[in-house]
Amino acid sequence: MVTTLPEESTGVSLPLDVLSNIASLIHPPFVAPPPPSEPTSVPQIDVIHNVDPTPPLPQSHLQLLSLMTRSSSRALEAARPWLWEDVDVQTGRGWLAIVNALTEEIVEIEEVMPEAGPSTVTQTASTASEPIPISGPEAHKAPATISSGFSNYISTPPSSVYPNPYGDLTSSPPLSYSPPQPSHIRELLTPPGSRNSSPHPVSSSSTSYFDPSSTYPPPLVRGVCHPGPTALKTTSRLRGRSRSPRRTVNFDTESISWVLTRSRSNSSNIAGESGFLRRQTSLSKAHHYDDVDEDELDEVQDEITPLRGLAEMKSPVITARGTAEQKENVNPDLLPPPGPYIRHLSFTNFRTIGSRRSQEEAVRGRFVTGGRLEGVIKNAPNLVSLCMTEYVDSALSYPVIEELFFRGYRKPRYHSPSKSLSRVRSLSVGPAQSLAGSDYDQLDPPRPTYAPYEDETEDEKWRRRSMFTPLEALDLTGCVSNNYTEAMNRFFDTWLMPDEDSATDDDRGRERSRGRHRGRHGGYTTPEVTEDESDAHAHRPKRKVPKFSALRRLSLRACTRLKPSVITGLVFACPNLTHLDLSGTRVPSDLLAYLTERCPRSLRLTSLSLARCPRLDPQIIVDFLCRCPAARDLVDLNLFVNPTQGNVIEQNDLMRLITEAPCIKSGRLRYLDLSSARFTPAHLSREVFPKQPSLISLGLSHIPTLSLPPIAEFLLNVAPNVEILTLTGTATTSSLDPSLSPLQLTLELHARLINPLTTVPFSLSNLSISGALQGPNLNPGPTRLRVLELSPNIRRSITPNGEWQVVRSKGGRGWYVDLSCGWRRLDGDIEGKEGWEFVRHLPRQDPRRKWLNHLSESNGKVGSNVGWHSRKMEVVKGMGMLGREEGLAGVGAFAFEE
Repeated sequence: MVTTLPEESTGVSLPLDVLSNIASLIHPPFVAPPPPSEPTSVPQIDVIHNVDPTPPLPQSHLQLLSLMTRSSSRALEAARPWLWEDVDVQTGRGWLAIVNALTEEIVEIEEVMPEAGPSTVTQTASTASEPIPISGPEAHKAPATISSGFSNYISTPPSSVYPNPYGDLTSSPPLSYSPPQPSHIRELLTPPGSRNSSPHPVSSSSTSYFDPSSTYPPPLVRGVCHPGPTALKTTSRLRGRSRSPRRTVNFDTESISWVLTRSRSNSSNIAGESGFLRRQTSLSKAHHYDDVDEDELDEVQDEITPLRGLAEMKSPVITARGTAEQKENVNPDLLPPPGPYIRHLSFTNFRTIGSRRSQEEAVRGRFVTGGRLEGVIKNAPNLVSLCMTEYVDSALSYPVIEELFFRGYRKPRYHSPSKSLSRVRSLSVGPAQSLAGSDYDQLDPPRPTYAPYEDETEDEKWRRRSMFTPLEALDLTGCVSNNYTEAMNRFFDTWLMPDEDSATDDDRGRERSRGRHRGRHGGYTTPEVTEDESDAHAHRPKRKVPKFSALRRLSLRACTRLKPSVITGLVFACPNLTHLDLSGTRVPSDLLAYLTERCPRSLRLTSLSLARCPRLDPQIIVDFLCRCPAARDLVDLNLFVNPTQGNVIEQNDLMRLITEAPCIKSGRLRYLDLSSARFTPAHLSREVFPKQPSLISLGLSHIPTLSLPPIAEFLLNVAPNVEILTLTGTATTSSLDPSLSPLQLTLELHARLINPLTTVPFSLSNLSISGALQGPNLNPGPTRLRVLELSPNIRRSITPNGEWQVVRSKGGRGWYVDLSCGWRRLDGDIEGKEGWEFVRHLPRQDPRRKWLNHLSESNGKVGSNVGWHSRKMEVVKGMGMLGREEGLAGVGAFAFEE
């Protein structure tokens, strides 16, 4: 039970930055640490926390932060940066609330007046010709065509007043005018008519007090004859809300900026100290501007003023406080939009089921539209990760795709080959000059000041993008809609497709350098190039393909409609990738062949998934893993192949992969899936396969000719720390033949695999001569094997034996799990040790065992995050193939049987 503290209590007397640092410690770090550089038998803490499904917490971290904010207004202000750090959209109404917090919808009303006679003339009201902002709960509800009777339920012109739907007219503060919106936002917004809410009932007594001189038509009353209605044609668009930070919170305290400045100045005076204890966020870079302090940026008033002239727009947008005109915040008691605090945006848990909408409303009135998503992205300057799903992939329009990839970069330009090399490099795309590597401060994030994006010019648009934080992680799993596919094709044609001339010149240059190299060693030289041919190419402008150097983690899993050229161009444009998931795509073999021969120096992959790629040649995959420098540091490798796919790794290629691949020889692999490969007992022998002390999850599914004894010998001698093993469709010709009886299957599985790897050898030291009661023997045995994934027919046939029970996922996958073993944290009171240890035979009262037993008894009625040996790479947090996801991402990772 949490007690709400009064505002005059002792807790709220703390400085604001102290409360903010307390709030920052509640939420754990978002991005996972990098994997260790050397093989280790004890996994990292984040891996231990994610290797098993955990029970839901009584209170999540966000709920704890919310409870903290109930104590006072200062606590709310202190926790607000961390409440908005990670935005997980779950419902349509919640998404509309986020959109309304960052943007506001503009409704332009055009009045259509009927005249006497057969013809009508359209007349635009003088006060209705300007766009009208709608904010608060009435945003996103404007109808497309509103009759005069419903004019009481939309916002009114600034010169008028808000009418009460019950007839009581009250005055309201005048609203401001809005600049015009870009044309594509109007096209991408949901038709306003699909979002119209039911009208409020109108009191019959309101007609007697209606003023004929009012600019509003009288309200409709049932049973009363009215003249012909006046139709109001409306169009809705989005604009960004004011980005000015708040000065006060409606209580007599010091301002935020003053407190932060004072505390930092005091802490900086201490030599060798870094100030308050604060959790570092996942942003690796922050924006710093020349001679401009982020805390001293000029505020933009809440009232939207007309855009400045062209002469003013050419001047630098970012100005210091002392040189800019001081503008008063019209409502200082309101919190500023939380856009600068948002760093991670995810739609994995987004659902529209249960929103009580008809089928027509679901089709015409989508919640997540391209216009709304674009408005949120443009008002979140520090966004670094985005996770989309197939539920919302139609919102990925071309403007959204362009905004995502070009955040933090300058505009790519054409350059002339006749210019110097330094000039060519300066004109190519790259990070903006204002970027500087430093730690990101979530408490005081960068708040770049830029022109309103609603009517910005081309130069202003790229200037604004250069001030944003570039994207570091992008998850587009399952995006297959027409809008997304067409947007990616257009993005490739516009920016990523290399010019034929430039590609030809690059090839010619490489051949020329190779010819000179061969000539020095007595080989042949390159063919001569004529003078006319060289002059023709020297004066032709070339387009430089942009390089998104800040993007580290990318997932295109199950994007089955993307062209091979689009996938290839996108991977080439990201030279600094560490996590890449291309499973289930049409990625061509040319991509791996090109990376093998001409790998970028900065490309160093740690997690790679090439599962179920029908166009990949197994020989080229093996050649890539053995020769490409980018694959040397892999710790997660997924080469799962469906048995019906056909392109499996043959015996000779598999032997070369095992003996020559640097990632396997290093012993740092923690996840390896070689399902459907042509394994023989010789491949798994200790003389051939290198030691794998770090291996946790191993996939050996769909190998029917491989029996269980060679697998047991491999785990015992080569990879004793493997905890999860997949055997779906394996050993079906010997030990796990489906034609065997349930008793025979159970005996074969335990006698040939489980008992030799989990049973502690007999020892006289374990006997108690005195007869005193001893605690449970927590010795894990020869190996750490505890989870076996089996095919459905085998899983249904075996008889659960004591501690080993069957746990089913939400879909078709299932596992044979030892409920009594796992990782346990050692406290300082237990033999003076600290750290983690793997134990077996935990008592039945242990919370972890009780939770796994609950999953076993649920019979598949579990959450989407329940399972082992994920099929999907987690790229948002950087956990790779050992990450644990939920929602639609969890369904693809643990539920679907492939």
